[in-house]
Amino acid sequence: MIGGQYIEFTYEAGLCFPPFQMVTDINEDIEMLKLIFSLMASPSDSLTEQQEAKLQRIIEEVWYEFGQEGTVDHVRERCLKCLITGSNEGGKPGERDLSMVAVADQLYTYCSEGIYGSYFNGN
Repeated sequence: MIGGQYIEFTYEAGLCFPPFQMVTDINEDIEMLKLIFSLMASPSDSLTEQQEAKLQRIIEEVWYEFGQEGTVDHVRERCLKCLITGSNEGGKPGERDLSMVAVADQLYTYCSEGIYGSYFNGN
């Protein structure tokens, strides 16, 4: 290590990286947020294009409602409520989108009550 600081990433270190607190301009930072949430939801496989599009819309909605106070919990709640909008999504328009419910389930571990919640919720 040259000119840096070693930071041990442990629970006791009290590190916290709330994703929305890093954002200053949603138009510039949306891709970063989408990547963060996509990796949280599916670390070993890619989300489908439809899931990514819906996740981006949800992230933007959370930003416009809560700004830097947005949380993983807010994104998860909206994923749980996400509805099918088109007939090409494997269900009837207006039904809950089960693919986004799966995304919400995966995000749980990063929510305030999840095992990694303390790293992504707080200040």
